[in-house]
Amino acid sequence: MDRDLPAARERFVNRIVSRLGRCELDYALLPLSGDGAPVLPAGVLFLLSFRTDPLSRGPDSGEFFLHLIKRSATVAQGGDLSCPGGILDPRRDPVGRCLLPRLFPIIPPAVNRELSRRDAATRRAVLLFLANALRESWEEVRLRPWQVRFLGALPPYSLLLLKRRIFPVVGLLDGTWRPRINTEVERIVEIPLLAFFDPANYAWFDFSLPDRISDRNGMPAEFPCLLYREADGRQEVLWGATFNITMTFLKIVADFERPAIAPDRVVRRTLPPGYLQGRNRS
Repeated sequence: MDRDLPAARERFVNRIVSRLGRCELDYALLPLSGDGAPVLPAGVLFLLSFRTDPLSRGPDSGEFFLHLIKRSATVAQGGDLSCPGGILDPRRDPVGRCLLPRLFPIIPPAVNRELSRRDAATRRAVLLFLANALRESWEEVRLRPWQVRFLGALPPYSLLLLKRRIFPVVGLLDGTWRPRINTEVERIVEIPLLAFFDPANYAWFDFSLPDRISDRNGMPAEFPCLLYREADGRQEVLWGATFNITMTFLKIVADFERPAIAPDRVVRRTLPPGYLQGRNRS
C-alpha cells in the first residue's frame, strides 16, 4: 500500500468504504452461546478522526487518529483501552436501527451502495449494531450520532475472558466534538493511526490475574500489544480485543501485517481485583 495514503483524507476514506464493503461479515445474532451460557452481543464504534496538517497546502492532507476510551474501575476490564460501545439493548436499539436512515445523514451513498450488496439479514444486523454503538457512545462520552459518518462494518470478535461477541462499526468524526465522559470512562486516549505502522511500538503483554481468579482458560502466556506514549509522558498498552480489531481493520484496509516482535520485549502487569466484574459489582 502507498504509505502516504493514510495522510490523504478522502482517498483513504474511499479506500475504507470500498474494502469494508467487500470484507466477509458474519453478523448472525443466533446462536450466541458457549459452554451452555449465553454470549452477549455488543456493538462498538471504531472511531476515526482526521486532523489537517497546518503546514500543508490543502485540506486533504494531515493525519488520522483512533479515539479510544480508557475504562474506569467501576466496569469490567477497568484500565483497558477499548472502543466506545456496549451490550445490545433489545428494547432501544431496534428502534434506533429504524430511525437511523430517517433522522441522521450518517450513511453516505457510497456506503449504502456497498451495504446493498449484503443479504437482508446482514444489513439489518449492521444497522442494529450501528444504532447500538452510537447510543452507547452518546451515553459514555456524549458523542452526537449526527457527528459520525458511517464507513462500514468489521468482522465480529469474541472475547476470551468474558462471554461477549463484539460487532465493530467504523465511523469518521465530522465537526468538533467536546467529550463529556460518564462514570464508566476514566478518560479518552487518541492514538495516531501511523503509530501502528512503526515496529518499535509493538511488544508482548504478559498479565497475572487477581488472586481469586486463576483460570486463564487455555489462553496464551503473552499477547501482542501496542505501546503508545502520549505527549504528557503517560504510556498506554493496547491489547486484547481492541488490539485485534485494530489489526483486522489495518489488514482489510491497508494490507498491513503486524510486524514481528522480539521475544524479550515484554510488558508485565497484574490485573486489578474486580477486573472481570468492575469495582462496584459482585
